[in-house]
Amino acid sequence: MRAPLPNPFLPGGFMLARPLRRLTVVFFTILLPIASAAASQPKVIHSFPNNLIGCEPSALLMDPSGNLFGLAGDPNADPNCGMIFELTPQSDGSWQFQVLHQLGKNSTLSQQTPFARDAKGNLFAATVFNLNSENRQSAIVELSPTGDGEWMYQTIYTFGTGDGSLPSWLMTDASGNLYGTTTLGGSGGGGIVFELSPSASGQWTETVLYSFSNGPYGGEPDGLLMDANGNLFGTTYFGGECSIGTVFELQPGANGWTYSLLHSFCGYPDGNAPEGGLVIDKNGNLFGVTTEGGTGCGVLGTGCGMLFELLPNSDGTWTEFTVVNFTTPSGFFPFTLTMDSKGDLVGLNAVDGGQGYFGTMFALSQAGNGKWGGQVIYRFSVDPRPNPPCCNLIVTPSGTLYGATNGASGNEEWGSIYEWTAP
Repeated sequence: MRAPLPNPFLPGGFMLARPLRRLTVVFFTILLPIASAAASQPKVIHSFPNNLIGCEPSALLMDPSGNLFGLAGDPNADPNCGMIFELTPQSDGSWQFQVLHQLGKNSTLSQQTPFARDAKGNLFAATVFNLNSENRQSAIVELSPTGDGEWMYQTIYTFGTGDGSLPSWLMTDASGNLYGTTTLGGSGGGGIVFELSPSASGQWTETVLYSFSNGPYGGEPDGLLMDANGNLFGTTYFGGECSIGTVFELQPGANGWTYSLLHSFCGYPDGNAPEGGLVIDKNGNLFGVTTEGGTGCGVLGTGCGMLFELLPNSDGTWTEFTVVNFTTPSGFFPFTLTMDSKGDLVGLNAVDGGQGYFGTMFALSQAGNGKWGGQVIYRFSVDPRPNPPCCNLIVTPSGTLYGATNGASGNEEWGSIYEWTAP
């Protein structure tokens, strides 16, 4: 990775870095200046009260009709907490909350795991059960609409001995196949990328596409996405040249899937520990965040995280560029990223270095000639709620954002779902 440019810091903005062949760095506001950001507050559309009727939301998705689906689960696996729920918008602006399925005791939904929806409206999620025994097991479950307002719940695959363990990401393709990763297990012990294919009889068959060993090709995979050609891209939290994360590609072929290492993270001035998945633009460029590394600050001696871009070269290699080095005034430790229909990037930081420790929401837009500008668009603080941010973000074509928090001040809530609209 090339060393980033010296970065001027403008109040409320980011430290921007581009490669040496792009000498001019331009800063501009994407949505609104920090001074007016407080005028636009997230609207809480559902709160999880502390009576354990669902708690700690961990993932969201939205269907084409604008209905929100989510996972909520308690790390201690209280039987009242683990659930799959739906939020339906009403004509008066409110949202109707419905529990689609409640997990039983000693089971929980895999935490911080985006779940999947296919073209037929079926939902897929990952669960862990037998929590109170040494024989914990992982499974993939399906929730299918029956047409009368009810949902049918069934386990479609249970991971066994020598297989993957602890599923950490799910996605579907246009043919109804389900893809995912596990953080542990497989022949190398460092997790797997798998495919589940349905048959006409309703049975699902697993194919292990790649097994990681925590070595030079990575370990603990996460964040899958598929491009228009059916290639899979993802990140690993461990492994690689410096043992602190990678970006990889899996290409389908007549003889199976071929693995390619696109980038190994090596810490300062590079990133460290990618998280939150990848996004891809219309040109096939990849974007993601690392929770540590970069040159923005020296918290714990590891840096405050960075937003990176990977550009494909004509010879099949990829080149990494630093888009943002996060620093304390703008918030740091980024953990999720999404892209809107215009190609703007929106994400979340776990820590707000300016006004507390409840995180920030940021946005970046490309001005042309490869230059990016960014701005903090919301700071999560003690009051007003919600706080602190968690999980993934959803952005609609109109630019409305939906997200989740996993708590609030005074422990009055176990999390909330919010809507944010730029003024």
